Amino acid sequence: MQPLLYRTLSIHPRFVQSEFPRLSLGAVAKLSTSQPDALRAHTRHICFVDFRPDDVAPAADFLALCPVTVDLAFIDTPWWVAYPDMLGTLPLKRFSFCPCSLDRELRPAPFDGTRAIFSEVTHLDIVDWEFAHWSDWSGLAQMPKLTHLSTAHPMSQAVVLGILEHCELLEVLVFRHRAQWRLDEDHKSAVVTEDPRFVMLVVEDRLAEWESGARGGGDYWATASAIVKKRRSGGDRG
Repeated sequence: MQPLLYRTLSIHPRFVQSEFPRLSLGAVAKLSTSQPDALRAHTRHICFVDFRPDDVAPAADFLALCPVTVDLAFIDTPWWVAYPDMLGTLPLKRFSFCPCSLDRELRPAPFDGTRAIFSEVTHLDIVDWEFAHWSDWSGLAQMPKLTHLSTAHPMSQAVVLGILEHCELLEVLVFRHRAQWRLDEDHKSAVVTEDPRFVMLVVEDRLAEWESGARGGGDYWATASAIVKKRRSGGDRG
């Protein structure tokens, strides 16, 4: 039971009631003291939700106890101050982050896809896109295993086309929106491409989606992949 209990954790500094997998920062601090060996051995998926500057240090301390983390996400957490060396030691396969809040070494201009933190990442979710030019994001093509890429904010056509042309292993590029009306608005100025890998989706509850995917269930990555597969087999664009 213990491996399953600690495998997936979503951590919120201000959760009033803690129940696995959603824990308060206080509950996580107790776990760090009482079950450090279990965290080191079993925790694979971690999501930090709504963290503020004062929450960063204890979050980093907790993350340091979880060296086998393969899935790391930051949701509504624009103030995360990254520790690139520590993050680079994690065997991350999935990573969701906000570049504007990271250490300067990880920020775009240009984005550096050769850093250790990205060496094993297959699924990358970039919450914000600060630059409109492909030259600022061309480092995405340097990521050796990138197959899935998403963003919550529209990017320029130059960046979209650059990604689709130069990221050789890319299978899916997703624009995700929190509501249907936002997706409909974005359609009015949508990037023009017939590439079947480009998908726009509504993702109303990002945390619930992340938790479902971490547990092996359906999420927007799976939905987008199914759409792409249908298109390639001759179905409609969806």
